[in-house]
Amino acid sequence: MPKEPSSSTKPTPDEVTLLREFLEMPLESTDAVFKKFRDLNMPGTIHEKGEGDFQEFLYITGTRTDRVLLVAHADTYWDSRGSGNCGVGHQPLNKLSIDLDQAGHTVYRNEQVRQSGCGLGADDRAGCAMLYLLVNTGH
Repeated sequence: MPKEPSSSTKPTPDEVTLLREFLEMPLESTDAVFKKFRDLNMPGTIHEKGEGDFQEFLYITGTRTDRVLLVAHADTYWDSRGSGNCGVGHQPLNKLSIDLDQAGHTVYRNEQVRQSGCGLGADDRAGCAMLYLLVNTGH
C-alpha cells in the first residue's frame, strides 16, 4: 500500500499555475517554451536554432560544483500512425483542468483530447515546467 503524500509533496498554488502555463502553451510550436527560459536571462545560456523543424536547443550552465545535467524536450510530435495529424492547426488546450484528488495526487483532465484522440503534450511541457522550477538549484 503506497504511503499517503505528506503536505510537503503537494504542489503549491504557484507550481500549479506554472504547470498550467506550460501545458497551455501551443503544441504546434516550441517558441513559447524557449521564450520562457530565454526571458530568465541567466548567465552562460546558449540558445541555438537549426534550419529545420525540431532543430533547436537551449542550454543553461549550472553553477554548482556537484551539478548534474537536467534534460527535457519541448516538442510534441505525432507521426502518421496517430489518428489524424494532430500537430497541424492544433488549438491550445481550453478545457484543461488540473486538480488534486483526495489523496493529494495531481489529476489532469483534458476533454479536447478525449474528443480528438490527440496528445496532451504533458510529457514534454511538464518536464520543461519541472526544469523551470529547478532552474535556481544550480544544476
